[in-house]
Amino acid sequence: MKRLYIKIRDYIQHDIPYGINNLIKWFPVIWKNRDWDHYFIYVILRHKLHLTEEHIRVCNNHTTAQQTAKKIKICVNLLDRLISDEYHEMVFKKHDEKWGEPEFNFKDYNENSL
Repeated sequence: MKRLYIKIRDYIQHDIPYGINNLIKWFPVIWKNRDWDHYFIYVILRHKLHLTEEHIRVCNNHTTAQQTAKKIKICVNLLDRLISDEYHEMVFKKHDEKWGEPEFNFKDYNENSL
């Protein structure tokens, strides 16, 4: 009976407050989540890694904690680059310098013109 009491007490003292704190931390991210694009996976993964990096850096609970936190921070920075989705600018930079920015001309589709 005493073990059950200890488990219930620990659950109330630790798990419930931690769970409520997680709900508060994750609510904005999950609220904005959509199922149609890889962008939202990146945002969720970035948020998780950011929280993990902060936890490891603050708790410092293993000998290489600061190195691990630094590696996770690099992953967060790389995810920021993927989320911003600006890689096409780097690809076309030399092209634009040499030839200028491309122009796109669109014509309206008309069934009679076929």
